[in-house]
Amino acid sequence: MKIEDAQLDVEANAIGMFTGAVDGKAFLESNFLTFQKVRSGYIIVGNENNKNWIIFTLPGTLQGEGPHDVDCYPGILDWQVKIENVRYRVSLGSVTVTFQNEARTGVKGNVNLFLKGGGKVTGSFNIREQ
Repeated sequence: MKIEDAQLDVEANAIGMFTGAVDGKAFLESNFLTFQKVRSGYIIVGNENNKNWIIFTLPGTLQGEGPHDVDCYPGILDWQVKIENVRYRVSLGSVTVTFQNEARTGVKGNVNLFLKGGGKVTGSFNIREQ
């Protein structure tokens, strides 16, 4: 999967589940998952056949396992959601994440995002390295 606006190539390198709903209607149930250290942080992707996805980043400065509440911030790439092949930028929102251990071999948590143009995305994920 190529994330063009960030010029990043990411691969499914993790196992687990990522689910998402927009305005209460399920749109994402993914086991094509990415949890990857990139540049100055982490990228997390739940991708369902390149048709639906949730993508966000975490800063590398988070201390300890958590839980950590991370507000949408301008990071390596814009946080985004894709629903039925239409890409939306996240205007505001947050994720709550807990790392599996100090080595950060996994992460779990929840998303609570608001899309530019309207719509609220909620979801949960539990991802660990393969």
